[in-house]
Amino acid sequence: MSCELTIYSTPFNLMLTTMIEKSPEVKIYEQADAMMQSFRASVRQAQQSAREAGVPVSLFINGHRYNAMPDGEIVSVDNESGG
Repeated sequence: MSCELTIYSTPFNLMLTTMIEKSPEVKIYEQADAMMQSFRASVRQAQQSAREAGVPVSLFINGHRYNAMPDGEIVSVDNESGG
């Protein structure tokens, strides 16, 4: 006794295969997300290096400039010259 399995290509099978594959938009989003994670990690590393060297980290929050001092104090920057 022999048994044979035949798989037919139906619209449902084609739709299911298409749904399982990632669309180009999803792939681009995932690549951009991975790049942003890398950029954020680089910024955090640079900020930590600046703190260890005793250099203030400049922040821009809600349209205002601040300096994060190495001791953790946040100082508002009043003008463009940094003072």
